[in-house]
Amino acid sequence: MSQSDSSLQDGALPEGKAMFYDDFKEKFAPKIKLPGKHFDDILELMKVLHPPNKELDESNVGLLLPLAREYQMEHLLFRCERFLLTRPPSVQGLLLAEEFDLDCLKRQCMRYIKNNKLQDLKAEAEFEILKSQTKVQILLEKSMKYEALVYEVKEIVTGHRPEQVRFRSGGTLCTFTCSDKEKSSGRLPHNAGTDMCCKRCALYMVSRIGKQIENLP
Repeated sequence: MSQSDSSLQDGALPEGKAMFYDDFKEKFAPKIKLPGKHFDDILELMKVLHPPNKELDESNVGLLLPLAREYQMEHLLFRCERFLLTRPPSVQGLLLAEEFDLDCLKRQCMRYIKNNKLQDLKAEAEFEILKSQTKVQILLEKSMKYEALVYEVKEIVTGHRPEQVRFRSGGTLCTFTCSDKEKSSGRLPHNAGTDMCCKRCALYMVSRIGKQIENLP
C-alpha cells in the first residue's frame, strides 16, 4: 500500500521519526510504499498515534504490537503493554510477553501460571506453544512451591515448628477441620481470615498426604 501522511513525516509524534529521519531512503517521497502491510492495519496505527489518539482495545492491540516492533515505536509498545496489564493474565498473555519482550506482562502472567493447576493451564491451547525453557521454568517453580509446603507440614508434625506457622506458599489448612468443628458452636475458626495453621489441622493434612510425607528424606 501507499501512505502519504505529511504530519507523520513531519515527526508530529516520536514514533514516526525512526521511519523518516534515520536512513529511511524514502523519507522525502510524497508517497511511501509499505509492502506487505494491510491498509486497515496502517489506518488503525495512524488513529492510535494521532490526536485524538484512539484507545487500545482487544481488537487492535494484537495488530499494533508487530507494527510497533517493526518501526521501533517504543512508546507504542509501552502503551500496548500497559493495556495488556489491565487484562486478566493468561497463557496467551505470556506468549505475547515473550514474543515482544514485555517484561512486566511476563512477570504478571508467570504469577498467574504458578498459582493455577497444570491441568487448567494445559486446557488453554496456547500452552503447547510456549517455549520449552518457559515450560521448564513453570514446572520447576511449581515443584519448589509444593515441596516447600510438604516440608513445612512435616516440620509442624515432628515438633520442629511452633503450633501456629505462616506458610510461605500462602495456603490455609485450618479450613480442613477447624471451620467444620467450630461452625456448629457459632464461633469463627480461630485462624479465620489468615494464612496461619494450627498443629491439629497439620495433623489432618498429614493423614491426607500419607506416604508422601513418610517417604521424605
